[in-house]
Amino acid sequence: MSDIENSTKRTLDRAYLLKQSYGLYSKKFWTLFRIALVPALLAYLWHYFFRFVARQMSAAGWLGFKSGKLALVIAMGWIGDGFYWIVSSFFFAAVAATLLGEADKENPAISDAFTQARARIGALTALALLCWTVFWLGRAVAGYAMMGALDRLHFDPGFYAMVAILSIPSVLLAGLLARLALSIPVMMDQPATSLKEALRTSVEKTEGWELFFMMFLVKSTIVGLGLSWLVNHGLDWLWQRGMLTQTTFPWFSRAVYICVAAAVESPLFIAFSLLYRDSSLPREEALSATAFE
Repeated sequence: MSDIENSTKRTLDRAYLLKQSYGLYSKKFWTLFRIALVPALLAYLWHYFFRFVARQMSAAGWLGFKSGKLALVIAMGWIGDGFYWIVSSFFFAAVAATLLGEADKENPAISDAFTQARARIGALTALALLCWTVFWLGRAVAGYAMMGALDRLHFDPGFYAMVAILSIPSVLLAGLLARLALSIPVMMDQPATSLKEALRTSVEKTEGWELFFMMFLVKSTIVGLGLSWLVNHGLDWLWQRGMLTQTTFPWFSRAVYICVAAAVESPLFIAFSLLYRDSSLPREEALSATAFE
């Protein structure tokens, strides 16, 4: 590794990346929020569409745990959440393209943010499904093993402790998959790069950052749960005071949840994008880019 690469790596400590990520999130909040509304709305519509299809299939007797139907149940579980990973990868690409693009575009059009993402939709979809499949299989195997171990030990930790215990494999898997996440900024910054080469670059640049992104994910999850709790209490408060009716409550609550989802997902993608950008620049250029944000 060259002296410049060593110097750059020393500047990229965890506190620095965390501070810069939230600083940029604050400064470009409305730009990122407007970009996020599109995938957040798609994800919400998919939620209702998928539930409708699943109910229809269940009513027709296509879903169940009997022989011959279990495979369809498993496939539906994979498809259901797989779509969210594809949408998130597309949103991540739009965030990366925006942050790595021209500095003078303070308020880019929404269509501009997704132009580069649309150009690599095939690679983004393949990457999302690869990561989701690894996560899905790993989580299922780990959860089954942990439940079996607890059962053999005749140990019942209680509901909340059980949720925390079963979340451990998910956090560990997320940390490992974070090694592949810089593939998206690579493809947005270098459109001609193949997915294979982008994956290789990502693995090189994320060495030693697994724990940071595990903690980032845990923190983001806690913040998201806290916001959901506040939103639920806020909606109840409005309902109890007659500010929402049976007609307006469903529509208003959906709009609020979509906005919350659009607001909270950006920081992690910003952190990945900044890690790629600053690890790809000499020390002086990285500091200069930060100074003008």
